[in-house]
Amino acid sequence: MSNRLTRRVIDTNKVPKSRVELHLHLGGSVRLSTVWELCQKKGIKLTTNGTFKELVDFCVIKKPGKLIDFLNILSHYGRILVGDADTFERCAYEICEDEANDGVLYFELRTAPHLGSNIVKKGHNDPIIAANHPNACSPKQVVEAVLRGLKRGQQDFGIHSALILSCVCGYPEWSEEVLQLAQEYRDKGVVGIDIAGQEDMNPDLTHSFTQNEVMVFKAAKELGLHRTVHAGEAGPAVNVEFALDSMFAERIGHGYSVIFDDNIYQKCLNDNIHFELCPHSSYFTGSINPINRNPIVVFAEDNANFSISKDDPTVTAVTLDEEYDYCRQLGLNESHITRANLNAMRAAFCSSILKEQLLKKLYSIYGFE
Repeated sequence: MSNRLTRRVIDTNKVPKSRVELHLHLGGSVRLSTVWELCQKKGIKLTTNGTFKELVDFCVIKKPGKLIDFLNILSHYGRILVGDADTFERCAYEICEDEANDGVLYFELRTAPHLGSNIVKKGHNDPIIAANHPNACSPKQVVEAVLRGLKRGQQDFGIHSALILSCVCGYPEWSEEVLQLAQEYRDKGVVGIDIAGQEDMNPDLTHSFTQNEVMVFKAAKELGLHRTVHAGEAGPAVNVEFALDSMFAERIGHGYSVIFDDNIYQKCLNDNIHFELCPHSSYFTGSINPINRNPIVVFAEDNANFSISKDDPTVTAVTLDEEYDYCRQLGLNESHITRANLNAMRAAFCSSILKEQLLKKLYSIYGFE
């Protein structure tokens, strides 16, 4: 059983922190032992008998499928987190410990605050709880709870972290509040916005994003808020092009499909666009087909600007060591992995002062000074 599923007792002060991770979802990075403990506490069964083994068997993906299959697992166990601010704080804190154990120096965590809220979501059939209920947890309270957990985790585990707030495909009416929250907490730990979800849910559109979502990302640019977009994972290369040209994305989450469009791919290479690669999760979502031309190998061969992240380690049950080993099996070498970490730090959304400090530390660790 992977250590990713449970708490690992490691002296984090002795683990060399030389890695940078930019693409990590809070809901996809919780410990299954924590989920199971919460099930016992709340009297909720997520599986037939409610055993930990059943939970692991259900949540840890075994074979490649489609993105929607992956998202369905996240949604199923994610119910135990909804509306529980204390749990969001706890999970953010535990993620800091897990990242420190993975040898991470700096990471950016992302979460969709509306998916964590248990207040009725206007415009959708999600009647959970009224806003004036004593146990109501608003999107704003979700953000504050996660930031509290990250702050404590940074202090206790000697790690640097930041928070990205995610809009969600299919829920465009949430996007404006996501932007407002990102602006409100930009100097308190939030460093940017994202849009995630089922990228291929609008097959009739020439791209996967609504007018409302596009306007929010334009506004974010005007406000000086950083922007990353999930694109080219389950959707075509044109989604990446649209995210860059019309949504002013500074980074692309995944982006694998660009290699199948020479014009878009060459533009990305020329503009040094940063791709947040997630090897294991993208294999299991079917976004990377090992039989065909592997985008990770192509990016490495072409010296593209990319980083390596776990995405949703609750579902894949892997550590960064295992992500790197997988990349090595594909043919990447230590230079590729070192470059990926340096690229990640350069593309990070943290302040320029912190970025310079951490880059200097990484250069020293990797022997460049």
